[in-house]
Amino acid sequence: MKKVGIVCDNYKVPKFREELNKAGFNDIAESSVTMHSKLLKIQTPADRIPDVKRICQLLELHFKHSN
Repeated sequence: MKKVGIVCDNYKVPKFREELNKAGFNDIAESSVTMHSKLLKIQTPADRIPDVKRICQLLELHFKHSN
């Protein structure tokens, strides 16, 4: 198992959690980095790391287009 970390703004956390849970990533720990951002730590097999990357890329595009 590997640990993957995602740093994102607080308002993005619910969407990241939702999409990661849909994809089967249920072992997610959350901690504060700054007052406005969080670190999501995900335990995953090494072969699923590209799936996490794809989810992050899609969500960042979603947030950019919604602005």
